[in-house]
Amino acid sequence: FAEQRRQNKTALARLVLDSLGVAIEPEALFDVHIKRIHEYKRQLLNLLHTVALYQEIRNDPTADRVPRVKIFAGKAAASYHQAKL
Repeated sequence: FAEQRRQNKTALARLVLDSLGVAIEPEALFDVHIKRIHEYKRQLLNLLHTVALYQEIRNDPTADRVPRVKIFAGKAAASYHQAKL
């Protein structure tokens, strides 16, 4: 199981590099959130957690942290204007 997970994370890291030109470490913790977007669901909590982590890094860049990669993807219904903001 661990070997398959490592291979999949390496493949995803390669895909991100090829598609977006962004290098990510396969050894990092991947926090992936891919769902239909709603303004009142867990995407908002996950995004707020991302902002909180960013603020922690800015306040103490030398602290020992688990390397983490956050990946968000999704789409909102065509008529759901608030979720598209």
